[in-house]
Amino acid sequence: MRNWRGGKLKRIFKRVLRYLRVPGTINLIVLGWAGPLLLPIEAPAGYEFSLASETDVEEISACSNRDIAARAYSTTLFRQFFRAGHRCAVVRARGEMIGHLWAFKDEYIITLDDYRYTRLTIALETTSIFTGNAYIAPRHRDHGVFRQLKLYLMHQHARGTRFYAWVDELNGASLAANRVLGFEPLAVLRFGGSETQRQLSLQTFNSDEWLALDRPWPVLRIAENRLLIETATTSS
Repeated sequence: MRNWRGGKLKRIFKRVLRYLRVPGTINLIVLGWAGPLLLPIEAPAGYEFSLASETDVEEISACSNRDIAARAYSTTLFRQFFRAGHRCAVVRARGEMIGHLWAFKDEYIITLDDYRYTRLTIALETTSIFTGNAYIAPRHRDHGVFRQLKLYLMHQHARGTRFYAWVDELNGASLAANRVLGFEPLAVLRFGGSETQRQLSLQTFNSDEWLALDRPWPVLRIAENRLLIETATTSS
């Protein structure tokens, strides 16, 4: 795994900028964290963090969805998350829920379209957590709320837990927040093609080569901050 601090940070982000020149692609940076968790939780003034339960599922859905149909879909989805044993941290401002972040165990599914066409499974070790499906209301962004919410969620897990995440390369604020928490890049997942026929390529940060993965896509596994391919057919 390459360190993204110091001079190597500049080299990595030069590589990320090169991805921007490829039209029609979506590049997701997979991040890994191995601790130790040294930063204390410092909730911004006026905000309160807590763990949610299934009884909160409609409120969680409402905070990130104004559309009634989308809210109903999210309510069903989030209820499934809770029943699968995943955890959710939420943040409130003056009693109103304004954000959430999920912690997934066993596996995490990367999707670009609410699980309709793009479903890439990331298998996890029993001591690992993948954080994702985050939302912070627009008017509360750029105040450090996401970073502290994520730190709060990480503190709810046992010492020795490894944490992973993905961030769209264009989301500079999220990349910066994760970097402050100690996350480092492991790989880039490049999605191309149309919405219904996505193409997938993988590049790890210890290699300059891209590996094209044929459909059906493999299950990827993260183990000790390495992204591995469990089963796959590949094309050059």
